[in-house]
Amino acid sequence: MKDSHRMVPNYEYIDGEDEMQYIRITDGEYQGLTYHYGKVQFNEDKESEQMAMKFTYNVVDNPSDYEYNQTLTNTLGDILVCILDEQLKEDECQE
Repeated sequence: MKDSHRMVPNYEYIDGEDEMQYIRITDGEYQGLTYHYGKVQFNEDKESEQMAMKFTYNVVDNPSDYEYNQTLTNTLGDILVCILDEQLKEDECQE
């Protein structure tokens, strides 16, 4: 469940190496950070009956030497949820 106190920063897609799509954060706490997602998994927590999302990411440009911590991971997770939501909406419109 998304923490309503956190704001998802703006981001843009940029072309990376090997035809990979990178994401650059364009504002907020991690402005300028460029990365891409690796493996994304969804696991059901049977006790809470909710889906847990696990993902990996690789930072390709960290111009301000941001610290790798839970806040960064949460921010990248929030962006991933937005991207997945965008993709689902786009798929629905194409049917």
